[in-house]
Amino acid sequence: MAPGEANTNISIISFYKGQSIEVKSYLRDKEVSEISSFLTDGVIDPEPLKLFTNQNFIYTGYYFLGDGFLLPKNEFDEMIIDDKKNNDVIFPCFNGDDLNNLPSLIPHRYIINFFDWSEEKAKIYIKPYERIKILVKPIRDKTSRQANREKWWIYAENRPGMRKSIDKVDRFFATAQTTKYLNFREVPYSSAITQTAYVVTTDDYSIIAVLQSTIHFVWAEKYGNTLGSTFRYTPSKVFETFPIKTNENLYLLGKTLLETRDVLLDEFKVGLTSFYNKFHDSKIIDTYIVDIREIHKNIDIKTLEAYGWLDIALRHDFYEVEYLPENDRVRYTIHPEARKEILKRLLELNHKIHEEEVAAGLWDKKKAVKKEKTVAKKGNNLVNEPGEKYGQGELFE
Repeated sequence: MAPGEANTNISIISFYKGQSIEVKSYLRDKEVSEISSFLTDGVIDPEPLKLFTNQNFIYTGYYFLGDGFLLPKNEFDEMIIDDKKNNDVIFPCFNGDDLNNLPSLIPHRYIINFFDWSEEKAKIYIKPYERIKILVKPIRDKTSRQANREKWWIYAENRPGMRKSIDKVDRFFATAQTTKYLNFREVPYSSAITQTAYVVTTDDYSIIAVLQSTIHFVWAEKYGNTLGSTFRYTPSKVFETFPIKTNENLYLLGKTLLETRDVLLDEFKVGLTSFYNKFHDSKIIDTYIVDIREIHKNIDIKTLEAYGWLDIALRHDFYEVEYLPENDRVRYTIHPEARKEILKRLLELNHKIHEEEVAAGLWDKKKAVKKEKTVAKKGNNLVNEPGEKYGQGELFE
């Protein structure tokens, strides 16, 4: 494709209005009885519902609005040599592309963060402040949002909820918003993650193991967004609705997967995308790839065990995944029949848990808290609070 040309995807849809007629339905060249709204074979399932227990776990990374906040390593070094206290406001910075493609998360880019501080406090850090004033303020002066113009030294979305949540855990994880393969990486604790990635604020490897499982991915693939071989993780549809079950075996498996994988990425100098291209290639039988496949397989088995669904035969193997492009369709995954049954049971469990939460009054409490926050904002005459304009709600503070 030549530079400047748009990449256009065309979907042809036909509608018929009139008397009912008998027609055959085809989905991806196969005759099916019905086609659901998710373009799958079968009846139209009810939508999954948000779960109270999944709130305040996952956040969009910082939206800083102004490349002047970013520093290459040499400028970071100069600022620290100039004044060691600048360490208070400069942090290693990673985005979604870094998470997918860096062999190891060694900082190569840094970012200045004045949190929600006053301008007077920010001025104490002379060189970082001067840099922001020169490079960011002119950009912010032209923005339509009042808070971004008036508080130009503060990120457009500073995620106080995320920072508060990170403070409660010993480690945290991140995943790219847009990716070929869904993976979660443990990131250095002092890191700043930007808006092309999501931050998962748990230090429990068993939860990460479940999120790395095929059981979670088939749910994410169905209710998230895909375009070609690219997948977009959408927490409001995927994470907040996913009924998580764990057991003690998953903690060690999750820890083993992440630690073993990080060692291999660093050893072979490849990122996650390149690594999982090999993982899903049936011709690759190197010991280290076979071992990682076995860890993933065991995670799937133990995750299924946590749900109590041992009657489902996963049958791991290399299968063609129909929704992927024809030239890149093979994945090491579970059998399509297992996938279909797991999705059915997960949806049933999702509705069951949500009903139990409603019966326990948990959602009434959430509505009351949200109403109190809204009243407080109006009472304090706060204009355009971060998150308000962008409609990201409490989860994406």
